[in-house]
Amino acid sequence: MSSVTAAGSPGQAVASDPDRILPVNIFTGMFVIAMLIILLDGFPDRIGVIRHANRPGIFMPLLSPEFQAHIPLLNFWWGLSLALALAHLYNGRWTSNTRLADVLLRLLAILILARLLSIGPIVGAPSRAFQGGLSGVYLIRINEWVVPTVNLTIKLVLFFWLIVKLAGFHVHYQWLLRRRKT
Repeated sequence: MSSVTAAGSPGQAVASDPDRILPVNIFTGMFVIAMLIILLDGFPDRIGVIRHANRPGIFMPLLSPEFQAHIPLLNFWWGLSLALALAHLYNGRWTSNTRLADVLLRLLAILILARLLSIGPIVGAPSRAFQGGLSGVYLIRINEWVVPTVNLTIKLVLFFWLIVKLAGFHVHYQWLLRRRKT
């Protein structure tokens, strides 16, 4: 009888073996990372508003130059995350080396997220070409309400992600210390 059948469900089997890894979680994470890499590497200048009511040919990029300068750093983090995910898939479980790599990767993530929180806006104000087609009221609404609200929302998500990474770092680091002592 398999451990899944004996435990009743795959989730219970993983709970009884904390080193076992569910491949579906790994594949989901890899898919999200791959999509982010494709989007931010392949099309950073195409992320924006494509159509304008008065001038259909005008495009407004949304990512600020300050954020675009950090894309290589994000790629480095995500590339290491993909490598760790492949190691997990290969091993099928946590090992001392993958736990150590995970702790170091979480530390890197904390540093990168803190850096992203400290830079200027992630979403930039409309370009001059885009602003030319807007009346004063709409331009004020975009520059003083929409752009800051979007930036605040993104920064709150990054802050929440940072808190999750900090908590995960603490838990995994403590586990690693306990494991090394035994």
